[in-house]
Amino acid sequence: MTTLNIFKKRVINEIEAKLKPRLIEISDWLHDNPEIGSEEQKAAELLTSELERHGFALEKNLLNMSTAFKATFQGEKEGPTISFLAEYDALPEIGHACGHNIIGTSAIGAGIATSRLIEELGGTIIVLGCPAEEGHGLYASSKCKMVKGGVFDDIDFALMLHPFDNWAVGSPALAITGLEIEFRGKTVNPAVAPEKGVNALAAALITFDSIDHMRQQLKREVHPVVYGIIIEGGVAPNVMPNRVICQFGMRASEDDYLDVIVNIVKNCAQGASIATGAEVKITEREDRLPTKKHNKILQNLLYKNFRILGVNIEDPLVSLSSVPRASTDFSCVTHILPSVEARVAIGPSGITTHTQEFEEATISENGHNALIIGTKVLTMTAVDLLVSSEIRKKAKDAFIGK
Repeated sequence: MTTLNIFKKRVINEIEAKLKPRLIEISDWLHDNPEIGSEEQKAAELLTSELERHGFALEKNLLNMSTAFKATFQGEKEGPTISFLAEYDALPEIGHACGHNIIGTSAIGAGIATSRLIEELGGTIIVLGCPAEEGHGLYASSKCKMVKGGVFDDIDFALMLHPFDNWAVGSPALAITGLEIEFRGKTVNPAVAPEKGVNALAAALITFDSIDHMRQQLKREVHPVVYGIIIEGGVAPNVMPNRVICQFGMRASEDDYLDVIVNIVKNCAQGASIATGAEVKITEREDRLPTKKHNKILQNLLYKNFRILGVNIEDPLVSLSSVPRASTDFSCVTHILPSVEARVAIGPSGITTHTQEFEEATISENGHNALIIGTKVLTMTAVDLLVSSEIRKKAKDAFIGK
């Protein structure tokens, strides 16, 4: 058995024999105590307490985000700095229907297991607590904020996983942004003097109708997605609305084409403004997320480690060519350093995120199995990077396109 495989066997045994029950307990607790983004106080406290108990040095309130943290385990020998990224925010009403209880737990589990080797192998392990991935609250898209704030400047590699309905690596992601569109009109009683009013709601409805008509002209191969809601639409049927606020999300598998979609939505709103006489104010969200940059070296490492554990995993080439089904602030990280995200299956093919079925699957037997396998694979991949300078060089070369 090679030295590399000896170290991998050790971390596998560490997770299976010592960490497994506690990791399942943590994941289930997070599931049973969901907190929406930017409000994950209990989740952050649980995860940081566990890391601190295992010898990690903690930095809380990272970048003034009260639920973000950085946990560091540093060896005396020089070596690479490897990060595991934790998410732990839930969704409104349907809790952990995106499986962030598994993501957060796998990150700390991989961090703890890998830390057992640091004194021998050298290097540094960092677990980053990344709140509000779902976009809720002040800390929305926290990984992008961390990129801008320099948190990743001294990190060499970033690893994480996400539960889905299949085992895979290298899945694509859609670029995403959002617009808030506010229409201002003039209030009147529509039964008394409708000609003196300006109906802001009419402008909003025309905007939605115009977008629907424009969908047929969107470029199909970039997987365009446009959706929206009215968050404020009036106060009473007999009061012509003078203020209406809409929110739209737009996605595409090409970053440049996202600008095209944004302009189409803006034009629809401006056209509705002209048609109705309502004033329009359009604001784009600050945290636009890009498409994901892929690192084939890291993907192949994950793939081989899944196979070592006996997982029938999808070929990375197939994964890369699949239709993108989601967006993530992890994409921001992939553009600044070698990074990779694994997929673990917690339910049958076709089960989808953001549903009650998915939420229940995160604490099912399949969910627990995926948590432990995923934690092992993340740890084994970190071992590859800690042991082999050649692998590290190849991963960095792949990132810069050599």
